[in-house]
Formats: sequence, C-alpha cells, structure tokens
Amino acid sequence: MPDDQHSVVYSEQKLCHRQRCLQLHPDYLLIDDGNNRQQLDYLAIQRVYRSIGLVMDELVVTTEQGSFRLMHLASPKSREFVAHLNYQIRQSIKQKLKMTNLPNNAEFSGLQAFSGQQYLSQGLVQNFLAQLDKHSGALLAHPYFVKLGKEDFSSNEQSLWQQVQLWQQLIHADNQTIIDYNHAYTQQEIERYQELFSQVESYPLTEEQQRAVVCEEDRQLLIASAGSGKSSTLVAKVAYLLKKGLAQPHQICVLAYNEEAARSISERIAKMQNKLQLFCDGQQLQGQCYSATFHALGLAVLRAQGQNVALSSLASANRNEMMAYLQSKVESLLQEEDFAHSWYDYLALAKKPRPNLFAFKTQKAYYDYLSQMGASYAASKEGKKRPIFTALNGTKVSSMETLMIANWLVSQGVEFRYLQPLSGSKNRNALADFYFPRADLYHFHFALNAEKKWPIFLSDYGSFIDKKRKAAQRFKADYIETTSAQFDDGTILQTLKQQLHDEGVEFNPLSNNELAQLVNKQYQPEDDLPIFEAFLRHFKANGGDTSAFDQELAQTEVNDPIRTTLFLEIFKPLYQAYQDDLQSVGQIDFNDQINLACEQLENRQFVHPFTYILVDEFQDISQDRKRLLQALLNQNSQCKLMAVGDDWQSIYRFSGADIDIMTHFSNHFDYAATNYLTQTFRCYQGIADVAAQFVQQNPEQLRKEVKAHADINVDQVRIEAYESESDQLDWVQKLLWRLNSTAEKRGIQLSVYLLARYHRQRPDNLLNYQARYSSLQIQFKTIHASKGLEADYVILMGLESGSYGFPSERSDDPILHLVIPQPEAFSHAEERRLLYVALTRAKRGVFVLSNAVDRSEFVTQLGNIERVQMSDKLVEVELCPKCHSGKMQERRGPYSIFLGCSNYPACDHSEKKICPKCETGYMAARESEHGRFYGCSTYPKCDYIDQ
Repeated sequence: MPDDQHSVVYSEQKLCHRQRCLQLHPDYLLIDDGNNRQQLDYLAIQRVYRSIGLVMDELVVTTEQGSFRLMHLASPKSREFVAHLNYQIRQSIKQKLKMTNLPNNAEFSGLQAFSGQQYLSQGLVQNFLAQLDKHSGALLAHPYFVKLGKEDFSSNEQSLWQQVQLWQQLIHADNQTIIDYNHAYTQQEIERYQELFSQVESYPLTEEQQRAVVCEEDRQLLIASAGSGKSSTLVAKVAYLLKKGLAQPHQICVLAYNEEAARSISERIAKMQNKLQLFCDGQQLQGQCYSATFHALGLAVLRAQGQNVALSSLASANRNEMMAYLQSKVESLLQEEDFAHSWYDYLALAKKPRPNLFAFKTQKAYYDYLSQMGASYAASKEGKKRPIFTALNGTKVSSMETLMIANWLVSQGVEFRYLQPLSGSKNRNALADFYFPRADLYHFHFALNAEKKWPIFLSDYGSFIDKKRKAAQRFKADYIETTSAQFDDGTILQTLKQQLHDEGVEFNPLSNNELAQLVNKQYQPEDDLPIFEAFLRHFKANGGDTSAFDQELAQTEVNDPIRTTLFLEIFKPLYQAYQDDLQSVGQIDFNDQINLACEQLENRQFVHPFTYILVDEFQDISQDRKRLLQALLNQNSQCKLMAVGDDWQSIYRFSGADIDIMTHFSNHFDYAATNYLTQTFRCYQGIADVAAQFVQQNPEQLRKEVKAHADINVDQVRIEAYESESDQLDWVQKLLWRLNSTAEKRGIQLSVYLLARYHRQRPDNLLNYQARYSSLQIQFKTIHASKGLEADYVILMGLESGSYGFPSERSDDPILHLVIPQPEAFSHAEERRLLYVALTRAKRGVFVLSNAVDRSEFVTQLGNIERVQMSDKLVEVELCPKCHSGKMQERRGPYSIFLGCSNYPACDHSEKKICPKCETGYMAARESEHGRFYGCSTYPKCDYIDQ
C-alpha cells in the first residue's frame, strides 16, 4: 500500500463491537475495552490474527503482555482493517531499520555455536537474533520482519530492501543452512536416543515416528495415516521430552478429543513413566503430565481461580431431556405476544428449509429433497404422481414455495382455491396456482430466479410459462405473478400482500389463538425443536452474541431470508431464557468451559505452566478449541505445539470440526514443520492403496503415500451386488458363512464389523448371526462410531444412491450454516472421508455391498481403482432416454413386463420389454389356470414364455 494512500486512512480505520474498539493512529494502535484506553506501539504487536468466522470475523491482537480480542466483525471491514494494521506494523519496522545499522550477515554464522545441542526452531533463531545487537537484533527478531516485502519499500529504499532480503533468506526456516543443520541434528538425536525409542512402546518406533518425536520446531503438524501409531508417537514424544530434560511432567499438556481418548493416552503415559523410571539431573521424575479433553482443561482453568464452578445438568442431558426443556421454555415464552406471533408464523411458514431449486441437477434429486422435508407421494390434480404437502387448511400442494404461500393466505384469512382452471378452459396448461374467487383473480407462481432463468431439471419450462400467460390473455383473466426470486430476496410476502390489496382481495388475519389451533395439528416437538438445540450448541461454541444478529444478517447472504429471520426471532428469547436459567443457579455448560477459560487465559488472569502442548486427533479441531490453543500459546512465546491428525478422517463437521484448521495449519498457527506417519500397521497394502486413491480424488486433501506392513497377492476390496434389501441381508449371511468356515479351518477367532451409514440399517437378526457363526466376533456399527477401531474384516452395507444412500444426499439445515463450517466445494467431500474411514477399519479384507441398479457413485469410482474386484452384476445399465440420469429397470405390471426409469415418479418414462426370442413382440401378461404369466405378444407365431 503506497504511503500517499495510507496517510488518509487513519480516521477511517476503526473496528468496534459493543464498547470495545481498535483504532489506527499514525504512531500507535488505540485499544479501548470500554473501561480503559491504551496506546500500543506498533512494534509491541507480536501477532495480528484474523479468524474468518462462520458468519462474522474475529480479530486477536497479541503482545507479550496479553491479547485483545474483538468479535462479530463484518468480513470486508475486518479484512481492510487488518491489511492497514499489518502495513503499519511493517512500516514501523522499516522506519526503525532506516535509523539502525544492520549487523553483518556473517554474524549469523554464530548459530553454529549451538554445535548440535539444540534444534534450530524459528523461536530459537529469533532469540539468537535479539542478542546480536541491542537495537537491530530486536528488529530482526520481530515476527513481522520476515513479512516485509518489496512493496513496503519505495524506489529510493531498494538498498535497504536488499539487506532485508538477505537477512530474511538467512533466518527463514526454508534456508538450506538451517535445513541441513536440523537434518543433521535430527539424525544425531535419533541415534542418541535409539535405546529409548526401542523401549518406549511395545514395538520399536519407525524412523518416521522418531523423526517426529525429536522435531523441536515451535509448531509441528504431524500428518498421520490410519493405523500408523499416532498415540505411540505422542507417548514417545513425552518420554523424549522428559528423558532429555526439555520439560518436567507438569509442563506437558496432552489434549484429546473425548474422555475415552484422554483417559487412554493418560494411562499409556503413566505406564511409560513407570516402565522407564526416567531421571533428570539425578532425580527421578515425579508427577504426571496433564492429559485431558479441551473441555476438562477449560474447567480446570476456571476452578484454578478459586471459582466454585458447577456444570449444569443440561450439559449432559440426552436428546429427549433437552427437547423437553426447550418445549417448556417455548410454552413459557408463548405468554409473550411478540414471541407467540413469531413462533406461530415460523411453524406455519418456515419450519422446514426451502430448497434452492437451482442447486438440483435432476428432478429425482429435487423430489428426494421434498421427501426429506416430509412430502408424501400422491397423485396431484394434474394427474401425475409427485410429492405432496398438506397446507394448514387441508389443501394438497406440490411444492414448498406454494405451501408457504398457501399457509400465509390461510393465516391472513384470504379465501383461495388451488390449481383452479381459468374460466372457460379445461386445458391443464390453463391451471392457475391460486384463484381468489371474491376478486375473480388468478395467481401464477413461477420457478424463476432474478435473471428470469429456471431450474435445469425443468425441461421446456419457458414454453410452459408462455402457455400459461397466453391462456390468461386468451380467456381475458385478471392475474398476478410471483417468482422464486422473491423468496430468495425475502420480499415474496410483502409483494404478494400489496398485489392482492391492489386487486381488492379481502384480508381477515387469524389471531394467534386461531393460528395456533391450525399449526399445532402439524407441530411435532421431537422433529421441530432439534434445530434450535443444535443451533444453540454451535452458537455458544463460536462465542455467539445475539445482539450481533442484525449486523450479521445484513452482511450475510442467506438462501431463505424469511425463514432465517423468523428462526432468529424465536432463538433470541429462547437463548436468553437458557442463559438466564444457567446464571440463576450459578452453573455453566460445556461451551462455557472453553469460552470462559479462553477469557481467563487471554486476560492472563490465569497463567498456565505448560511449555509443550500435544494435541491428538487434530482433524477434529473446532473454532472454539482452536481459540483455546491460541490462548495457551500466546501466553508464552516459548510454548510449543505438536498437532497430530489425519485430515482423511475428518468426519465431524456436524459437531463443529473445521478441516481448514488442519489443511491450512500455518494460516492459523504461523510457520510449522510438517512430518508424516505413512506406514500403517493395520491393513494390507491392497486396502491401503484403494482407500488412499479413493480419498485423494479430492484435491484439497493433504497428499501422502501410505505404506502397509505387509501385502498378499489378492484383491482385498470386493464389491458384491444385491437386488433388494432382503437380498442384501442374504449376502451378509453368505459372507459371514464364508468367514466363519475360514476361521473354523484355521482354528482362530475373526472379528467382523458390519458397517453402515445409518443406525436404521442395522440387521434385525444380529443376535442370531453371532449365535450361528461361533468363530466370528460380529458387531454392527455406524461408520462414525467405528472411527478409531479395527476388525479383521469389514462388511460395508447399503452402497446405493438416494437420500438415505451413501454418499448421503440428506442436506444440513441451511440455518446451521450460520454457526458451523461451510460445506466444502468438492462434491461429497466429508462423505468420501467417511467411506475412507470404513475401508480402513479392516485388517484383512473389505466386502462392499452395492445396489445392483441404484448404485452409489462411490461404487463406480471404487470399481475404477486397481485391486478392487467388482461383481459382474454391476455392469453399466442403460440410462433413461428421457431424464438421462435414471436407469431402466425391469418391472412386472398387470398388462406386461416393461422397463421403467429408476427415478420414477420424478421421471415416468417406460418402455415395453421386447421378446428376447423373436425380438419383435413384447412380453404381454396372460392368465391361465395356474395364474398370470408373461408370454410373447405375437403368440402363436412366437411361443416364448418368461420363466
């Protein structure tokens, strides 16, 4: 940014939320927390971190004395402010450099004085630089020195820029001198601690594990493969730190995702300490490392301050208990007229998310979505079988947009008829969506966006619209039009109200009580309240503030603004009631454990003792957990972070996991050394190769080549085809019988997981399986529940297309996109990782069961991978010539055998089955004394009979 532009922005560059503000001044940053105003020299700022939030951004400015955090910032505003702040910090460094003589580059050779005694981390390099010279050393060591760029220097400052460049090249971790030094140091440490590495776990550590253990970069990301010994590496890291004397037990913090994992790693570390009897300076090390979940650490921070913190029973409430609690809050709030009005409007108009019509490629995908939203298939007035919704007055309508319009008309007391023919016409093209008899007015609603385009799956829709309009003109009918675009921008109801008012339509709005009687017939707390519970949980986890809703919505494009507005009008008082209940009894919930602890750490009200933080399952990290890590690290510049995870196994976005934190680790935690664990001890190479090739079809996944401990010369992933659900269960039993026979012959027990995408796919006779196949240990698990576990064999069920297929087509409620990470751009990215998890649970082999016709796209992709054996039944079948996406399936009707599209009723294309013998007749239904059979229609010329 040129100086002439920068000189005019100070008064404009100000960020505020509530009473907290940051403002740029020529010589300092003004920090105002509402109580105190502080002038902060730009050179005192160590880090400026802008977290790009789910809806709004947050900004953290860190110095050696503490951190200042500003939340709920509009993205464009915060982006511009951070750009100016970073620029000013760099300019302050440059101005100081102009007044200081930089030391000779040769003095950097003094780093060799370490003589292999320490790993040259970036922090150590900066400490060394700070000691070179009283003035220039501090500038060289400043974190922003390496961020200086050519654009920061004018044409007459190029000499200084060249000096800066030389120093940047020397001190950056990518400098070959530092790389060579650290490589030599690493090899030296591996040799020095070889005895430790051979004893610390049941098996000696691999070279990759040893390299990760001795790496002492300030930030290390260890990218692991499934079954590669992540936990062993963490235990060995602790042993190395203690053995070398780099840390005392109380200075090491190991964080895990859940209580079971935290307990397991704690027990393994304790066992290691007891086994090795580690000493430091002649004294046996006492005490244990701190091992806990993020939430447990947060609670410990709060209690360390002497606070009598009590955890609310709501924190551990099950689903039914939480739904009962929310229902009680709703009933209480309904005494308030404003809440009651919003609540009944929400139930009437917006309790289900309206589909984005332009996101569907096929009519089947659209129909599947409507089924998810509660539609039932029935014949419409147009004579076609299609998804149908029931409006508040009992009217059957065929889309969610017309459902909202119909329910709004009911709530407004407007008399109407649905799909009414234009007066004088019986042509179906002359049907109006709505007719208002008292005003003799027709209403057409068209699926058009703001550019007047229609969804791709609606063929000839332009002609359909044209015919409607011409029919209205021909029969001289008064009519109005609305479009999907008005739903998109939220103006549909006010526009329609004005149109109807102008045409003389009468309004008699229902009272809250009258509307309540209608909506309560369709209200189901167990279905309609979970979205509020999920939103509350994620909202708090991300430091939510209801006062910022209006600002957030003004800055955010939402697909369904009417629903979003109504939802938030309900959520605000619900959330406040929840918070009031906690505060009235002095309790907190799980989210408070982290959020309040972060505040204590950021304000340095609590100073932690840790110099090493080790994190397991880092792919599951969420924004609130990341904030806790940063609060810990910012307190102590000497504190190091080692994060271990496998981005290929990131499958908890619905719980708030943000994969970007791992895949773009340095963006969140600055420079990091990256190491890999690519050797898996779990499965054969065939399974590892198939799983790795499949998951890496997403180019955003981090690259690695997985090496298995062994291999066998056989395809270890096999895909079998089933025709029906009962046929799939028959296949399960066939496979169990084969495996049981193998186990009996070898005199061993084999473990088998039956894995599926959903709980509903659990076989009913599972207990019978275990009794029948005594040489097998059989368990059913959802794939999510199987993560972290392993079995000899996996039978993966239910690979088919559809909303309950795999990959799942069931969509997140778009409301949650305000509080959880946005979906990734790559199609079915998380579902792909879920299948990777399923494949890598197996040690010896995987059997994939696929629908023979409605097969999953994942099956097609797996079938193209080497070392996958696919059933001959899974050949490509003929695509429907009408919709080009469904598959032609054989069906037996009352009159003939015919081929019908698998997308029915979204596509109703059918063809008669041609006689396979004469190839001229078709297979017609006939009756005999033995019942119906199918024979060639040319009989007796052709006597072929279908058996």
